[in-house]
Amino acid sequence: MMKRLVKIFFGVDSFEEMKKRGLSMMLIVPAIRWGEWMLLGATGAAVVALKAWGVGDVSIFFLLWAGNLLIEWCLIAFNDSTDVDVTLMEGLRRLVDKAFEQSLILGIVIEILVVVRLIIWDGAAYFIIFFQKRLVRKSLKISLFVFSCGLQMAVWTVLYIYGYESFSDLFAKLF
Repeated sequence: MMKRLVKIFFGVDSFEEMKKRGLSMMLIVPAIRWGEWMLLGATGAAVVALKAWGVGDVSIFFLLWAGNLLIEWCLIAFNDSTDVDVTLMEGLRRLVDKAFEQSLILGIVIEILVVVRLIIWDGAAYFIIFFQKRLVRKSLKISLFVFSCGLQMAVWTVLYIYGYESFSDLFAKLF
């Protein structure tokens, strides 16, 4: 059962091809995730600096949104230019499609859970790559990309600013 799921995830038929793809992913995926965590920290630091310089919340949102658009676009371009599923979304799409084949309700529930996670946490690149085969019109793909980047940054901007203000209040009370 597990071997079958792994073959579906990798989109291969042979064990040798599965090993080859697995080894590639073992190197690239952690590097991508590490880079994302570094960007998360850098973004938090940027928000702290921007708030200290008196930049308004709306301006911070637009700056983060612009930066997110650029980073997410680069991630999509990198994923599309390699033979490796660097975001793991192509494999997840195959698994979700298989769940739909087994049960419509199961497929819908899993897809809703995945979409919520993609929009809030993983980001627009993961969202677009996950739905790539369904998004046949380029205008729809671009619109969803820009919207999902904006939605993610709206959530994260509030979290960053709230965290900044909470820490500022805490430090002001302590010192």
